[in-house]
Amino acid sequence: MLFSIITPVYNEEKYITQCIESVLNQTYANFELILVDDGSTDNCVQIMDDYAKKDARIKVHHQENQGPIAAKDKAISLATGEYCVFLDSDDYFEPILLETVYEAIKRTNCDLCMYKWYNVDEKGKFTIEGVFEHNTFFDKDNMHEFYKKLITVNELNSVWIKAIRADILKSIKRDPNFLWIRREEDLYISLQIFTRAESILYLDVPLYNYRTTNRESMTKKFDPTIFKSSTAVRKEVFRHLGIWGIDDEQSKTTFYNWFVKNAFRLMKGSFMLGISRKEKLVLLREMVQDDFFNDALRKVDKSYYSKLDRIEIFLFKHKLVVLLYLFNTMIFNRYAAKPLIERKEMRKRNA
Repeated sequence: MLFSIITPVYNEEKYITQCIESVLNQTYANFELILVDDGSTDNCVQIMDDYAKKDARIKVHHQENQGPIAAKDKAISLATGEYCVFLDSDDYFEPILLETVYEAIKRTNCDLCMYKWYNVDEKGKFTIEGVFEHNTFFDKDNMHEFYKKLITVNELNSVWIKAIRADILKSIKRDPNFLWIRREEDLYISLQIFTRAESILYLDVPLYNYRTTNRESMTKKFDPTIFKSSTAVRKEVFRHLGIWGIDDEQSKTTFYNWFVKNAFRLMKGSFMLGISRKEKLVLLREMVQDDFFNDALRKVDKSYYSKLDRIEIFLFKHKLVVLLYLFNTMIFNRYAAKPLIERKEMRKRNA
């Protein structure tokens, strides 16, 4: 079985060597690594070309900068393997990833194999809690259980925790109405994959290393489309509830809880970036004016939320933008001050 490893690359000279080496060091050797250089201007171009000269399994495609979505699509079009596996250029595989996935696919003939990951930062790496038990298998008899879990967690969204049958991936045609999205593009693509896959296997084993430090530096700039983009994708999730046959009232309430909780997380994350007062107010006004968000606020189960979140719900429902701004600024200031207070208390104890 040939695996096609999909890796878009843009100015990643710091990490691209570790990324490529993690593929070459796999205990399963039947793969092709497709590196799509999306108009890079640093030394990663030379590094990729040098590797390609040494190993015929590595294919490098150079193109003008078109963005990560186009680079990923190009790599998929070049793939010749039976299954595609995604690898971001600043991340790296565990040595047994391909072998573990190969054995799982051989055993179950699944269309989609999913696995856990390690979060990696300067302190080391740690894994997330599993979503399902190890070797949980979903098909037409129990697929609704997978779909219902999808609308309660975010740990199933990313494409880089999936080995996907290539013909399924190649059958997905991007809706031109979604080409603009900058947030949760992986979730949008995963929706298409989940809907087309007739069988899914979940491995409760961390096989991928996701570098969080690099993402933190990349996301320090505020994205003004963050709420619009995320909401557009999650509205697609809501539309799929009917396609998946789980559009009962309980599932809809579960979705609304998940959607609103995520919107709050995006808002608070944006506040923590230190954006201007004007940007904060623009974001809050966009949220209170969004019909889908307002409808969700009316239908959530408030027992699902903390006291602070319930205050947020009240303020949003009544469109009290200035109070929302003051409330979240107060929360952020308290959060930002906490490490300083803890350090002062520690110094007092050690005095």
